Amino acid sequence: MSSAGKIAARLLYAAWSVASRPHHLRFVRSLRSPAEAQERLLRRILRENATCSAGRRYDFASINSIDAFRSRVPLVTYDDIASDVDAIRAGQPAVLTSATPSRLVPTGGTTRASKLVPFTAALSRDFSRAVGAWLIDLAASHPGLTSGPAYWSVSPAMPPPDIPSVVPVGFDADAAYLGRALAPLVRRTLVAPDELARARPIDAFQYATLRLLLGYRSLRFISVWHPSFLSILLDHRAGWWGRLVADVRDGTVTPPSTLPDDVQRAVVARCRPAAHRASDLERAGPEASVSEVWPEVRVVSAWGDAAAEAPFASLTRACGSVPTQPKGLLATEACVTIPFRGAHPCAVDSTVVEFIDNDGQALGVEDVRDGGEYDVAITTAGGLYRYRLGDRVRVDGHVGATPSLRLVGRSDQVVDLVGEKLSAAFVTGVLTRHAATDFALLAVEDGQYALYVGAPCADPSALLRAVDVDLRRNPAFAYAQDLGQLAPLRVVGCGPDAAARYIEHRHTEGQSLGDVKPASLAGEGRWTAILGGSPIDCTTTTPAGVRSGNHEREAT
Repeated sequence: MSSAGKIAARLLYAAWSVASRPHHLRFVRSLRSPAEAQERLLRRILRENATCSAGRRYDFASINSIDAFRSRVPLVTYDDIASDVDAIRAGQPAVLTSATPSRLVPTGGTTRASKLVPFTAALSRDFSRAVGAWLIDLAASHPGLTSGPAYWSVSPAMPPPDIPSVVPVGFDADAAYLGRALAPLVRRTLVAPDELARARPIDAFQYATLRLLLGYRSLRFISVWHPSFLSILLDHRAGWWGRLVADVRDGTVTPPSTLPDDVQRAVVARCRPAAHRASDLERAGPEASVSEVWPEVRVVSAWGDAAAEAPFASLTRACGSVPTQPKGLLATEACVTIPFRGAHPCAVDSTVVEFIDNDGQALGVEDVRDGGEYDVAITTAGGLYRYRLGDRVRVDGHVGATPSLRLVGRSDQVVDLVGEKLSAAFVTGVLTRHAATDFALLAVEDGQYALYVGAPCADPSALLRAVDVDLRRNPAFAYAQDLGQLAPLRVVGCGPDAAARYIEHRHTEGQSLGDVKPASLAGEGRWTAILGGSPIDCTTTTPAGVRSGNHEREAT
């Protein structure tokens, strides 16, 4: 980046800091009195939504405390509000919020292939408050962070599901999460244009992303969701290195697959011939660490808890001397925690958080104990009231009087390796439709999914093809497969005693035989040995570009 570009970046970040500093100062005060902050936030949410259908149903106008709110409003899951979301899709006004949602944001999980989360202007402001407080703290901890451009992948680059809706489904750009005030400032500090999120096929998206990143020696900040997203990008350098270096030198973009015209134009507009930068890259080589390729990067941010812990450790090693920061619990539905002062305190100004203990009792931020594990329920300005998020957290300390949380894992029978959130209910539906065998289990072994089937299984290839296509109705699962975060689904054939072996395994883990229930989904385990299975060599003939079967297949 030129001197003029660095000055422009500093000015843009200065404007962002001015907009965000009040949120930071308010958050610092709220950390000392989190219960008061939560009560204040809840009152605002109830007041703003008293006239919508949900507000009238529970008489929000008469609720004057968090205790009254808990006694009046039940805990819910997505299935409990699915009909309300359907009404919003159909154009019905004032359903979950008095204001009409600006978007319905897709995310994987629950009994449906995809759920749609209402996103309102008020929720956008609450996201901005939390993210602003985090970034002010981040910049203070890493001097120089605001002196150059950033790569910030807020949402996965996957198309929204094809769902009829009056309200737009999905965001056109990552920065849209932050609302009208901050989004324009954010966009001008990012190395990747909004259009890149629409790039297809996946290899073209990955190449264009790498090409843009490599062109910026002055890159200061990298923020991604799952750490494997960045690790996979770095791994792709070896196969494309000569082409990437030539593109940096010439100011061109030549991906292995053709980009859509508008995406190609937008990416090329961010590129300039850079002979010196190309020479630096040639000297560094395709195996160089993040600190060697981008010597001015101050920090890399990614998920680092639960299933992402091992990939985060791997990414940290690849970053060399560049520090990495595990993200907080930032979900599509809400910002629950943020990284702050070396911990992850609840975003008490942005989301009302409840903690459900093992007895089913709902506790507030002031009631939890260090070391305790709880399920999380949230209330947001987007119309989610006492909504079970499906995440289980551990309290690992406090910042002021506010609990700091780390994600333990999913609590709602969901397997979530890289953000795909496959639920047992959804998988059960898939296997019921296709697996006409005496035993079928989708399980994780060595960090990847396999379909374990018992006898008889007349046509494993056909079964694999049907199950894979059906699972890909979950857009996050399909995206992770296409990106290479999840390997192609494989089939493992098991003997006629697979069900009995499964029951015996659960029994040895401590369950009584009467409590062992049939399962369709299981997390990590040595399932091939447990079930007495062996891999079946089969490939599928799914549509072009889909990675499936026991072997990878090139896009055609």
